Parts: sequence; structure tokens; C-alpha cells
Amino acid sequence: MDVSEQNVYTSIADTFTNCSAGTTRFSWSFGDGAGDNVDKIAVHSYQLPAVDTAKLYIWNSGRDTTMALKVVNVNFPPGYYTGTYAGTETCNLAGSDAQGFTITANGFGNLIFSDLYRTGKSFNAIYTGYNGTIPPQTFSGDSLLCGTFSLVGDSINLSIIVTAFSFRDNCSGVYIRN
Repeated sequence: MDVSEQNVYTSIADTFTNCSAGTTRFSWSFGDGAGDNVDKIAVHSYQLPAVDTAKLYIWNSGRDTTMALKVVNVNFPPGYYTGTYAGTETCNLAGSDAQGFTITANGFGNLIFSDLYRTGKSFNAIYTGYNGTIPPQTFSGDSLLCGTFSLVGDSINLSIIVTAFSFRDNCSGVYIRN
């Protein structure tokens, strides 16, 4: 089995080639729930970010079956979530406040949140599919920041835990791309 790319972007066709010889029948399964394909050279577009396993089932004249596997990393195209976002955040202790940030996306699992909490700093975030995490990071003196987020259309649902000095606050908000 040959795959044109093992790191692919959503909605962009990827080519899968059956390199076997002497087979009587074969079938492709792409691991994303799409229907099977019986073409010798199959073209498939993944619609959602994920780590999928493409499988090629091969039958010979003796009805023996062989299966070949390739792991395919599917992500949003570079820049998909890049932009400036604004929204209102609600915190358990600090109340509500208008916040904003800029996101830079590289396409394969990383987002960079810039100027979150008006700190002027950037925070690396990691996402798989539509969900991700901001690993614990120091952003101001004794302040630590971590959280989770989900990507929904042109908005981001963000949930952050801020620990500063002797208090801990849970904050969340929906941010829309400007």
C-alpha cells in the first residue's frame, strides 16, 4: 500500500494506491466511517481532524486475506483557526470581563494563543480533533495558567484555570473570530 501523504489536511484529497499483484479482489477502509472503496487507486478526503487508520484488504485466488495498514494524521489546514478572537469571560471569583486574544495555527496540532489575559505573552496549546489543552504555563510572577478548549466553527470555547498567589479561579467563555 502506498499513501500520497500520511499527514493530511481536512477536505483535501489524499491518494491511496494498491501496489499488490495477483489479487482477485481488494477493498479500502479509511478509518473515518466513510464507505469502503474498491478502486485500485482510491482517492479519499477526510472531513474531521483525527488520527485514522487506512486499511487495505486483499484477497488472492485461494481466498486468503491480507490486510495492510497505514496511520493517517488528519488536521486542519495551516492557518485554519488563525485570527483575532473576542468574547466575554466569566470567572468564579473575578466575575465577568471582556477578553481577547490572537491565535496562530500551524495546522498539525498546535495553536499559539497570544496576549491571553492581556499579558503580552504567548501560550502554546495542543489540539486533537476539535478539542485541545493549554498545558500549565507561568504567565505573570506566581501566576499559572492551564485549560482546555474546543473549536466550533468560527468560535472557540475556552475554559481556563488561573492560579495566582494564593487563589485559584476557574474562568470560561466563548470567543468569536473578528
